[in-house]
Amino acid sequence: MLFPSIASWAVMVDVVFAAQKPIVGAGDRRKGSPFTSDFKKRTLGLMDKWHLPGLAIAVIDGNDTFFEGFGLADIASNTPVTADTLFMTGSTTKAFTDATLGMLIDMGNYTVPPLDGSSRRTPLTWRTPISSIIPADFVMSDPWATAHLTLEDAASHRTGLSRHDKASARWYPDESGKLRTATPRDIVRTLRYLPVAEEPRTTYMYCNLMYVVLAHCVETLTGLSLGEVLRERIWKPLGMKSTFYGVDDLPKDNKLATGYYWDEGKGKAVVLPADPAPEISGAGLVISSVRDYAKWVRCQLEEGEPLSKATHAALREPKTIDGAFGGVFDGPSMYASGWTVALYKGHKLFTHGGMMEAYGTNVVFFPDDGFGVVAMGNTAIEATVVAETAVWGLVDDRLGVPKEERFGWEAKWEKFKKAMNDKLDRGVDILFPGRGANPLPASLSLEQYTRRYYHPGYQNLTLELGEPDEDGRVTTLKADRTAFTWQTAARFEHVSGEYWIMYSWLAKAPGERLLLDIAAVEFKIGVDGRVSKVGIEWRDTLSEVVDGTIWYDRVDK
Repeated sequence: MLFPSIASWAVMVDVVFAAQKPIVGAGDRRKGSPFTSDFKKRTLGLMDKWHLPGLAIAVIDGNDTFFEGFGLADIASNTPVTADTLFMTGSTTKAFTDATLGMLIDMGNYTVPPLDGSSRRTPLTWRTPISSIIPADFVMSDPWATAHLTLEDAASHRTGLSRHDKASARWYPDESGKLRTATPRDIVRTLRYLPVAEEPRTTYMYCNLMYVVLAHCVETLTGLSLGEVLRERIWKPLGMKSTFYGVDDLPKDNKLATGYYWDEGKGKAVVLPADPAPEISGAGLVISSVRDYAKWVRCQLEEGEPLSKATHAALREPKTIDGAFGGVFDGPSMYASGWTVALYKGHKLFTHGGMMEAYGTNVVFFPDDGFGVVAMGNTAIEATVVAETAVWGLVDDRLGVPKEERFGWEAKWEKFKKAMNDKLDRGVDILFPGRGANPLPASLSLEQYTRRYYHPGYQNLTLELGEPDEDGRVTTLKADRTAFTWQTAARFEHVSGEYWIMYSWLAKAPGERLLLDIAAVEFKIGVDGRVSKVGIEWRDTLSEVVDGTIWYDRVDK
C-alpha cells in the first residue's frame, strides 16, 4: 500500500524546475534590507486591520540575514517586538521532530526487535514499524495499521487517522485514580479508541497525534525527553541559544511575547495565557525567536550540519499529495517529513506554518535560490494571516513576481473568516440540510439530558443546563472541556427529535466567545426511557475533515 506515483512526481518537480528559467538567478543577491518603507507600511496596515499586536520577521538571502520587528510584544509594558522576542512556534516543531528521528536513523546505533518474535534485531529506518518500538503503547483501532504503520507514515500524515485534536487531554488518572499531568505516552495509548477515517497510506490526513507518537518513539529509543535531545543534537550545534521546549522550559527572565486575542465587543486585545501542554510534545512545543529560526533555515538552505546530507534528503522527499495550497503553486503540493514541498513560479520551496491559541508562525525557504523567510506573531489566526501575507510579499519581491500574478493570501483568510461566521449564522443548515420544516420535540425534559458521559479516548463529557435567555428560560445545554489541551466550552441547542447542534468556542476567551467549530449531536434513548449515550461528530475547523462520531456512554445513575 505504498505510493507508486510519489517518486515519479518528485522527478517531475526536478524536471520542471530545470526546464524553467528562474525570475531571479540564485546568484543575484539583493543588496540592502528587503524591509523597504513600502513593505513596512503594508505590514503595519495589515497588523492594524487584523488587530495583531506584534510581528517579527527574518529574511535569509545568500550570506545575508535581515531582521525586523513590528508592533508590541507586550501591550501593557509597551515592549517592542525585536529579533530576539520569543514566540510559541506551533507545528513548525514537526520539522525538528523529524530531524531528530533522521539523526537517530543516520547514526546506525539503534535497533528494534522484529514483530515475528524472533531474537534478530534490525537497524532503525524510516520504514521501521512503530509497534516494534513502542509495542505496548501503539495500538490502533485497525489491526493492520497497528502492525504496519511506520515512522515515515506518521511523519508524512498518511496513517489514515484524522486529527482527533479534541481527544488530547491535559490530565490522566494514575493507578490510584488521582489525576496527574498528561504525557505523550498517555496520548499514544488513546489511539486504540479512535476511529480511523481512511485506509492507511491512501490519503493525506494531517494528524498532530501522530507526531506525539514520534516524540514517544524518540524518548523510548534515547531514554531522554525530546526537548533534551533537540537541545543537545540540534540547537546547541546551531547556536540556537534562545530556543526552548515548552513554557516550563523557559528561564525566568525570558522574552516570551504575551499572547492575545481580539475581543470585538470590547474593541481591544485581551491577554491569552500560554499553557505548558507537555502532552503535545513532537507536534507543537518549540518556543523560539526569528533570530534563532534564521539559523535553522540556513541549515536547511545549506543542507548543513548537524544533519547529514542523507537525513536532509530523507526529510525533503515528497511522500504524499497534501493539496493544502490549492491554486497557489505550480501543481499539487506534497508533504515530505515536517515540510510541505512545492513549486512556485518555477522555484522549488519548502514551507510549514505553526499555530497555537495565541501565536502564529510561518516558515518558507527556497533551497536553489538560497532564500528563506520566517515570521512570528502573538495571536493565532491573525498572526497567521499577517505572517503569510508578509512572508509571501517578501518572496514575491525577491523573485520579481508581477503584482497581477501574486496570490491573494489575505483574501484567502477573509474567506475563511466569513466561513467561520457562517457557522454561527447557518450552522443548523450546514449540518442538517435535510431536516424537516417542522422540528420534532425532544423526547425528554432538558434536565434529563444533564448527565455525565464517557468515552475512553475523549474522556468525560458532563452536560449541564445552559444559561437563561432574555426571558429567563433555559433552552440549551452546556459543557466545560477545560481539562483538554485545547480548552473549549460548548453550547448545545436543540434541532429536532434527538438531534442537536453544538457550538464550541475558546474557553479562555469567554467574553468574546471565539468560535472554534460546530458539530452535529445525537442522543440515544434506552428501553428504560432514559438517555443511554450521546454522539458528537467532531471535525477539524481548518480542513473540515470529519474525525467521526464519538459515542459517549452515560456513566451516572
